Amino acid sequence: MTTGKTLWACVFIWCIMDFQADGFLNIVYDYDVSGVYGHPVEMTCKVETEINKVVKEVKWYKVLNDGKVSVVYYYEPPKWDTPGLRYLDRVKLANDETSLVISSLDRNDESDYRCDVTVMVNETTPSEIPQEMSVTMHLTVFVPPSGIKLTTLTSGNNLTLTCRSTRSKPSADITWIITTPEASWEIQSSKTVSEGPDTIGYLYQTITPKDKGTTFTCVVNHPETSTTLKKNVSLVEPSLQNQVPVYFDWLGAEVPYTTYATTQNTTDSVSQKKGGLVEMVISPAQTVEINTTVIAMATA
Repeated sequence: MTTGKTLWACVFIWCIMDFQADGFLNIVYDYDVSGVYGHPVEMTCKVETEINKVVKEVKWYKVLNDGKVSVVYYYEPPKWDTPGLRYLDRVKLANDETSLVISSLDRNDESDYRCDVTVMVNETTPSEIPQEMSVTMHLTVFVPPSGIKLTTLTSGNNLTLTCRSTRSKPSADITWIITTPEASWEIQSSKTVSEGPDTIGYLYQTITPKDKGTTFTCVVNHPETSTTLKKNVSLVEPSLQNQVPVYFDWLGAEVPYTTYATTQNTTDSVSQKKGGLVEMVISPAQTVEINTTVIAMATA
């Protein structure tokens, strides 16, 4: 009987000690965290535990692709309160002393992160058994488009507009606004493709001389970063603004050539001969109508 009572007493004491060591410990966090490139972000790792317990240690790690970890922040009051070597001047603990703040996000900050927390009832008692808990979260870095490039190409009555949104993550949305003296409306791109971090939207249109004054506006929307960029081009009566050099080389021999620009009413032509490298320059002074053909000819 005595042996049985002693065994029962030992089991009861062990249960009490185990309950006191575990106690209540919970971490409030968001698994999916997102931020904008160049802006700060806070990754929550908020400790919930008994009122008489204190945080003894906080460790933040970045989980690398190979499964290894890189120290982002180490906190062990009052001795240590320091960021990892790769994060100097970029990270700090939030006001709750456990959540992490990255001051200026970089593309390479996108990764999994782990928050390890240790709490104790009384950190000065050597026999105290600490409680530990870890949570892992994923940080996504959104990158706004850095610029917009708009180019045009005409062939007869066909007009191709190309709008390139540069270096965004994820891809941007590209739409178009067509504005005439009478009305304005929005349309989708005829075709959209992605080239690495760039998004390209194409718009195909058939134009006539009556479309003079029409404005085509490329609109780049990036909802993840609340970014909108616009750029436009207008149809005007075109003229050749710059000289167009064309070079011919026929083994150093003389090369006769002819250059001329044609409009509906006039033809300007010049014939010359030069030896060796020949430069042909087209530079008509007059304004030409839409869809007028300008021809450069060379004969040898």
